[in-house]
Amino acid sequence: LGSAAAIRFFQTALTIGTACPAGLFVPSLFVGACLGRCTGGAVKAMNANVQLFRHAIDPGVYSMVGAAAVLGGVCRMTI
Repeated sequence: LGSAAAIRFFQTALTIGTACPAGLFVPSLFVGACLGRCTGGAVKAMNANVQLFRHAIDPGVYSMVGAAAVLGGVCRMTI
């Protein structure tokens, strides 16, 4: 997931500067979801060994929050 996010980020950065029509909305959601899912998986793995949090860790929630955070940063809007 991390490499997919890096590749999509690089592709988006290349297409933004060219004259070809390319979106910014969906790629930013994709990059944020990939990075959030990686973070959620890491937190879940750390929580399995040490029990940092009492509740269950769902990486899908981290994915949704990551997508919203990156989209908010790219579009410069408040959430």
